[in-house]
Amino acid sequence: MKRIYLDANSTMPLRADVREFLSSLPPLGNPSSIHLEGRRARAVLEEARERIAAWAGVEPEKVIFTSGGTEANAAAVHGWIRRLIACRRRGSIVVNAGSHPSLWEPAGISGEFTRRAYCRNDYYPATDVWGGLRDGPKEQKACGTGEIVGTMPDDAVLVLETAASSETGALADLERSLEEARAHDAFLHIDAVQIPGKTACPGILRRADSFSLSGHKIGAPAGAGVLVVNEPGDWEPLIRGGGQEWGRRSGTPPVTAAAAFGFAIENLPEPEKTAAELRRRVGMLRSRIRAGIEAKGEPVSSVELSDETGLPGTLLLAFRPVPGDLCVAALDDSGIAASFGTACSSGTSEPSPALLRLGLSRELARSAVRFSLDWRITDADVEEAAARIVRTVRRLGREGGGTRTEEK
Repeated sequence: MKRIYLDANSTMPLRADVREFLSSLPPLGNPSSIHLEGRRARAVLEEARERIAAWAGVEPEKVIFTSGGTEANAAAVHGWIRRLIACRRRGSIVVNAGSHPSLWEPAGISGEFTRRAYCRNDYYPATDVWGGLRDGPKEQKACGTGEIVGTMPDDAVLVLETAASSETGALADLERSLEEARAHDAFLHIDAVQIPGKTACPGILRRADSFSLSGHKIGAPAGAGVLVVNEPGDWEPLIRGGGQEWGRRSGTPPVTAAAAFGFAIENLPEPEKTAAELRRRVGMLRSRIRAGIEAKGEPVSSVELSDETGLPGTLLLAFRPVPGDLCVAALDDSGIAASFGTACSSGTSEPSPALLRLGLSRELARSAVRFSLDWRITDADVEEAAARIVRTVRRLGREGGGTRTEEK
């Protein structure tokens, strides 16, 4: 049985051209060493830095290599908090309510700042399920986040934005976020890891204070990400003990993974064409699933939670009453790779905290399954995937949707 991979938002499998590039690399040493192998490694690392900087339209010296997007986001939060403390500023750290845990959790560590979940009404996906939230932000007692603010608080000092939600596909209004951050004299960091390979590089990244990217989202091996700081100055590193990356991130840089990242981002397909094809194929998947699931008499229903105008290639569906983790496991048995929650939260049956912060009911969030496509998938793959998804979900529905111990 052919495997069909629909989990590109978590990791895009290694691309053939990237594999070939990696096989062409000479033996590499430590880029801090002065011998031949070390000098080769340094040259390869700096070429990768230049390639990533060219895609983003920034100077190479602003690019700091990390182990991935999670570290890049955590380093950004740490660095800006340290700079705020040095400037004797206190206030609110405002986080996009749909953000990845690598932004949400570090933002709540410092007791000197107040973490606030931020979600403008225009950020909710344009579906009927989310329509009830459009009257204004709601208080999310269940997930312990307190009040979700719909306007920027007056004491905002740091804004943590997500360019594209990995779960719902919602695209943030980055221009408005930058405008609001500047109006409050707040720093702005953008998690942009979902952007490359799915849409063109937003020019606003060059005007934000920092942003993060990750290689394994575009078909490079896991292990390399970047934090781009547009005015690094006296940047306070998250990791100390070696002084690599101009003292901004200690530890030997991931040379091979970074080289693959640089090659992968330089050789992305044309973004407008890619986005159009991904939207078309997601539309095919959506329509086939709807037609199959909504057949008369079926004991299961599908509810779309993603935004058709959002991130190309992303489809988030809740199959009620089937729990999402059980659905993903059953789909895996049928040869389909899909996702329940974020990959960084794998191994849990709890619903996505980001979906709860956005106001989704626990029942719907528990049933949410994400399908995310990369540009290499074919129409035939989509047709076959839809057929297998429909068969699997209908079977689970007839079996009662699986079992789960509910919270008291």
